[in-house]
Amino acid sequence: MCGWRKGHCSSIAAGRIFCEIEAAELELSQGQEAPRGTLRVSLPRVGMLLMPAIGEFIVRYPQIEPDLDFTDRLVEIIDEGFDAVIRSGEANDSRLMTRAIGTFQQCLVAAPAYLRSRGVPMAASDLLHHPCLHHKFPSTGELERWPLQDCGKSVDIELPTTAVASTLEPLLSLAERGAGIACPPDSP
Repeated sequence: MCGWRKGHCSSIAAGRIFCEIEAAELELSQGQEAPRGTLRVSLPRVGMLLMPAIGEFIVRYPQIEPDLDFTDRLVEIIDEGFDAVIRSGEANDSRLMTRAIGTFQQCLVAAPAYLRSRGVPMAASDLLHHPCLHHKFPSTGELERWPLQDCGKSVDIELPTTAVASTLEPLLSLAERGAGIACPPDSP
């Protein structure tokens, strides 16, 4: 399954995801007739980052009707009738086949005006003096850890909590408006 990687933002992850999609498309195109029907897929709420790839899939396979379910809850894949599920982390159901479709990284984001007025944090410890906008996992209520590094070493510090949300969109909106710094996944 997809997993978090520590480090700076990169477009390499997007390239890998697109390569996996191309491989799946090639496999589909080698069939005798055009694929058709409903494809029920469960994606995490951050799955919006995959919408460009999903849009390309829809254009390329117009006879497939995607039924996209955006949720952060752990779905019962077989019982709820999903054809595919995209999640990050490790799969814990041995009845299922898993395949990595790519990786992504998290990056710190803030509005340019915010950084001009408050300064750019140069080290992880600098974040202790900034309002931090945190993502909370809906299934556990735990705050997602930011993959911070100083001089190439992982740093685990308790950051200020200015706002918490169970989806990324409000955090990105707050960051755009200058309310603080957020740590979303990079986008393709």
